Amino acid sequence: KKTLQKELAMAINGHKKGIDDLKMELDARREQAVNRPTSPSSPSKEPSSPADAPVVDEEEFALVRTLKAKKHAYREAFENLKMCKSEVEYLNKRTEQARAKLVLDFEQWYQTEYEDGSMIAAMNNTTLEEGGDGEVMDDGEKFDRLEVERVMAEDPESLAYHKAAKNVFRKATVGAKGKTKRVL
Repeated sequence: KKTLQKELAMAINGHKKGIDDLKMELDARREQAVNRPTSPSSPSKEPSSPADAPVVDEEEFALVRTLKAKKHAYREAFENLKMCKSEVEYLNKRTEQARAKLVLDFEQWYQTEYEDGSMIAAMNNTTLEEGGDGEVMDDGEKFDRLEVERVMAEDPESLAYHKAAKNVFRKATVGAKGKTKRVL
């Protein structure tokens, strides 16, 4: 829909440019007709009778018809653009509603699964000296475990953020071959 919206906007701009060009050409023709003396007997520029009124020639008539057609095409394209914009706005609102519903459903699921403290209890069942599979943890792993426990105790919802921030920092300071980069 957004690509259609862009195409319609470009078409509208093209129609508007065509309308402006035709108006300028039509105005120039009318200006020439007014400045051109019609007959030597009537020096004034005001027509004194219907016979002295400016005559529309075939070219000018064709320009007027083309101008009307361009204006009609412009109005149609503009209406289509308005419809497309309203559809895009409606779809954006629906997307936002769906996103909000997804977050709400996730939060409800999270509360039913982890709010009772089962995850914290499962993490506390293993000691700091042993991992979940009975291996002895080094100092870095112990620190990570303590940090996770602290975050879970303070604000369980922010655990994902802290893990992501830590990974980003690790990627920024450790190169592709595992060597530590210089931090400026």
